[in-house]
Amino acid sequence: MTRAPARGPARRIAAALALLCCAGALLPLLVLAGMATPPAGGCSPSADPAQLTGDEVPAQLAPVYAAAAVQYRLGSRGPAVLAAINSVETDFGRNLSVSSAGAVGWMQFMPATWHAYGVDADGDGKADPYSPADAIHAAARYLRASGAPADWRRAILAYNHAGWYVDRVLARARRYADAAPGGADETTQQLASGSATCDGLGAAQLSGQAQRVGFSGRWLAALPGFPGERCDGRIIADVLLLASRYRLAVSDCFGLGEDRGGPHATRGEHPLGLALDAGPASGDWDLVDQLARDLGWRRECAASGCEGAASLNAVLRAIYYTGYPGHGRGDHIHISWRHAPAAHYTPAGWVAVFTAPPAA
Repeated sequence: MTRAPARGPARRIAAALALLCCAGALLPLLVLAGMATPPAGGCSPSADPAQLTGDEVPAQLAPVYAAAAVQYRLGSRGPAVLAAINSVETDFGRNLSVSSAGAVGWMQFMPATWHAYGVDADGDGKADPYSPADAIHAAARYLRASGAPADWRRAILAYNHAGWYVDRVLARARRYADAAPGGADETTQQLASGSATCDGLGAAQLSGQAQRVGFSGRWLAALPGFPGERCDGRIIADVLLLASRYRLAVSDCFGLGEDRGGPHATRGEHPLGLALDAGPASGDWDLVDQLARDLGWRRECAASGCEGAASLNAVLRAIYYTGYPGHGRGDHIHISWRHAPAAHYTPAGWVAVFTAPPAA
């Protein structure tokens, strides 16, 4: 499919400029390393397949690798392998020259292969190999079609037909995975594959990290890994975190809503880009049940969406799930973020989040 790029006349595009393609330059970090207290149930914060914290991996790209690995079911090794391929092929987008074989873009696709596997992951209406989100998701799609995660060597060999290339990618992926807190341990692998769950996966404890993030002049941004979806850019890291940990299929972050009155002037968060509707990407509703409990939902407060309940996570305003009309197991879960009063289709002055985006 591709060849390790032989660098001809340099057509370098600065990584900072290239990253502007990625979620409107609002792609936040998955900042979890600062959590000092392990969640209940024995699952440490390091048991998170989204974490890639090696010094060599650009922090802005870590959520993209994680989202792509979840979207195409690549398991716990997926983010590290995608990062390794990106590193070997283009030095994380720092060298986007066309290879001697004619491969192009962030992940060095041959045009014919891109035509077959290219995706519009950043939601801008086109599949572009020079968009980091599009290229990384397309690589994940191709690896899955080529045998990953069951046979990583075969999948990577399909990506580039050279034994030395496979060895280099796998060695680099091991280094990136080992650099994450706790490394790619057995618990991480089980959680990523969906073969294990535990009480208190960590999201509930993140309420202690809640912070209010003000509006910086940018509002809606594409949600990597979920084509066509947009959110208030301040919650994208939170949404990706939950989608990765609980294997969610996310929809309707931003969309139509109803004015229901109350102290927020409008209580519907979809028109603010501050809510998500989700179900299980794998069909496993037990994980959605666990998500609801981890975030503070309880059956005794379900009829109200747990609005104002003492158990509800400090970041969230409401969780509509089983017991709330039109929501529930087998349908969908709705999660809304706390925010300043705001009218429909306008950005809120502040938003409470688990993981804050970088300063504008």
